[in-house]
Amino acid sequence: MITGGNRQKMIRGMEMDEMCVCRIVVMGGSFNPPTIAHLRLMEAAIRAVDAEKGIFVPVGGPYLKRKMRKSHDHIRLSESTRLDMLKAMCVGRENLSVSDLEIQNPLLVTKDTMGVLKDQYPDAKLYFIAGADKLPMLGSLASKTDYFERFGVVLFSREEMDAEEIIRKDERFAPYEAAFIHVKQPEGTDGISSTAVRKLIADGEAEKAYPYLHRDVWEMVRRLAPGDFPEEIEQFREEYEFLSNGYLSEVEYEGLSYPCAEAAFQAARCMKEKDRKRFLKADGARAKSIAAKIEPKPDWEEIKLAVMEKILRCKFMENPDLARRLTDTKDAVLINGVKGSGLFWGKDLYTDRGENQLGRLLMKLRAELRNEKEDEQ
Repeated sequence: MITGGNRQKMIRGMEMDEMCVCRIVVMGGSFNPPTIAHLRLMEAAIRAVDAEKGIFVPVGGPYLKRKMRKSHDHIRLSESTRLDMLKAMCVGRENLSVSDLEIQNPLLVTKDTMGVLKDQYPDAKLYFIAGADKLPMLGSLASKTDYFERFGVVLFSREEMDAEEIIRKDERFAPYEAAFIHVKQPEGTDGISSTAVRKLIADGEAEKAYPYLHRDVWEMVRRLAPGDFPEEIEQFREEYEFLSNGYLSEVEYEGLSYPCAEAAFQAARCMKEKDRKRFLKADGARAKSIAAKIEPKPDWEEIKLAVMEKILRCKFMENPDLARRLTDTKDAVLINGVKGSGLFWGKDLYTDRGENQLGRLLMKLRAELRNEKEDEQ
């Protein structure tokens, strides 16, 4: 049931629509890669609300990486590539444009993005394009924000779904029923998806993606090969725990033997041998705890990277089985995934920020081990 207060808000919203200079539709998404379905949906949304402008807003790299991580799909186009593809798709269509808003500000979510765009186009009525399958996500916006008082939604649904009835019966959406513009999904878009294109790339058949893509986008996609998207090992856990410095494997460094690389590394910070001996029976966590109470060498920050490289060489040279397992990772990108801290040695799993120096050293050592093996053969 629509309350009196909500009814008044809806009336004010319709009055504001009439005052707006123009209407703009916004399509967010991964666009990994953009397909002709994206283009047709955008064009249908523009017609549905008689909009003067359509804006594609691709998500930032960190968000895309988190999304792809869940599906174990490693075909992930770069931010610049996705932008270039979207721009190519818009050529010759003056009412279409591409915004890098979420790429430049990777922590933005839909409601924030729409707010920023509203600031950029204060006299426009903005509509967000969504599929009916996104109603659960939209439900959270309805219950927590004034989203539907500020913005409209062009909602696409398939023939078999009565999205209007769903919204009418959902107490979260019913007060904002007028905010939804219902449009049936354009014919010929079923089965066209970025996922299907990525599968063709993964199978080495990117040239077969022509039916799914704008011609200029296809020209970019057809040159892609599976080797352009190496597997990523993002955390040194479970079967890849041996890559972590805390993995228990004896490491001899500067005349002393330590239970793991982390203990050897933290001991190397110390000026005095008596302090280094405190790490002889320490696991990784204990080694960090001990090191926190000891003043490091004055030049530690300048030498720590070189020291880590020497210790990793000791670890893998002294343990041939670990060296074999390292080379068995082949061309996978080794990422020391962390959460919030340790961004010199690792990379944050949420923001994708960090130097990943440990991963880089491991890949450098892996290449050397591989070359040595080839020389022996």
